[in-house]
Amino acid sequence: MPRRLRISRARGAHLPPGAVRVDRATVFGNPFRADDPHPVAVAAGMPSAAAAFRAWLTGSHADVAALYPERKATLLSRLDELHGRDLACWCGPTDECHADVLIDVANGPPRMREWTPPSPLPHDLPPLALSVRQPWAWAILHAGKDIENRSWQAVNHGLRQRGRIAVHAAAGMTKDEYWEAREFIDRLGYTCPDPHALFRGGICGSVEVIDVVGRSDSPWFFGPRGLVLREPRTCPFVPAKGALGYFRWSRGDEADVPPPAKWMRPADPVPASTIDPEPSLPLGDV
Repeated sequence: MPRRLRISRARGAHLPPGAVRVDRATVFGNPFRADDPHPVAVAAGMPSAAAAFRAWLTGSHADVAALYPERKATLLSRLDELHGRDLACWCGPTDECHADVLIDVANGPPRMREWTPPSPLPHDLPPLALSVRQPWAWAILHAGKDIENRSWQAVNHGLRQRGRIAVHAAAGMTKDEYWEAREFIDRLGYTCPDPHALFRGGICGSVEVIDVVGRSDSPWFFGPRGLVLREPRTCPFVPAKGALGYFRWSRGDEADVPPPAKWMRPADPVPASTIDPEPSLPLGDV
């Protein structure tokens, strides 16, 4: 069985005959990072970048598998190049590494190496969407937020329609607006997700708009106008670009899903100084 080797910085990345380098500088690199986790992978409960890579490459989790479709198609089209080869990456021998996944898949049954296109859209997603900034979009779908506040100008210029709409989580979210919203949501007895775990840049559910009001007893009403909402439904996350007001949305790609900003990332990352840069396995004459 092929083995995983570690690239050395000591004398350059010299590899033994037949070994293939699969780090991020190659088409076989892992698009998921431990120091910058993708929000879709976080929401799917992936404990590591290697676990996210396995779910992505093998299709074991639909939401994760739908990310980076062009990159995955390219990788899978060249996967046979790795069959029977030792693979080299920078990870240490005891680390989780995507190279182990590549060894399993490249040397596994042929069906594991077939490219499956993204799953079809849920059949009940409405064609019209409204873009809502996080974490308010999350609150609509998970915390009973029954009012979406808008200006009277926005209502008068196209937001009078009733019926079911798709909920689009906007790509933008500032630190101040997140913490202000989180404090409000938490006061109502709900637990708002951490910022890196919130979907942004795509469709995450739908809700029915039943009225437009100028006053309401709902704790979610801030005015001056409010869309009255009911029957929220979640759906598998679908990347999509947003727009102002109601808009007709279409499936996008991973470029529409922004990575977490620095302030959104989980606290206490592993310090770089604790990572041993020296090789643990010999590579040729290194």
